[in-house]
This record gives sequence, structure tokens and C-alpha cells, in this order.
Amino acid sequence: EHELGKRRLRQLLLANLASFLIYAWDKLCSIRGWWRISENTLLLLAFVGGSLGAIAAQQGLRHKSYKEPFRSQLWMIAGLHVIVAVVMAVPISREAVLTWLSAEFGRSF
Repeated sequence: EHELGKRRLRQLLLANLASFLIYAWDKLCSIRGWWRISENTLLLLAFVGGSLGAIAAQQGLRHKSYKEPFRSQLWMIAGLHVIVAVVMAVPISREAVLTWLSAEFGRSF
């Protein structure tokens, strides 16, 4: 289980780094008038684990920091990630979620 935690942490770090770099690339494309990355793709990157990198890029690079509804959607994704992290960090709620997922999908998590 310890190795699994390390692997997941590495995956999250890579997802956030990738998200930050892709947001930075989109910012450069915006400045230069080049082809842009779609907002749906940027939000998907945040959703699959790169929300901290996306917010860091948004705030640090001032990229899409005022554009609605993009800004609100990104913060909702980050809020969802915080809720999931808290639930999974508390043993009793983690056990309840994993039990429910196991029953729902017919395999252990």
C-alpha cells in the first residue's frame, strides 16, 4: 500500500506539472496569436488530477483568471479534489467510500 501511495503521488505531481506547462503553452499561444488549446481540454487536464497546476498557472501567469465560466469551473474542480482528498484522508469515510465502490463495481478498491 505504501508503494501504491508513492505511485499515486508521483502521478499527481506529473499531472500537475503537465497541467501547468500546458496552461503556460496556451498563454504563450494567446500572446503570439497562435493556435490555442480548447478550454474543455484545459478543464479536463485539471479534472484528471492537474487542478493545482492549473490554478498555479492561472494565478501565476494571469491566464484565464477572469474568464467566466472557465474560472468558476476550474475552482469547482479544485473544490471537488479537496473534498475527495479529505474524504480519502479520514479512515472511516475512506473505508465507506471504498466499500461502496466495491459493491457498485463488483471488485475491490
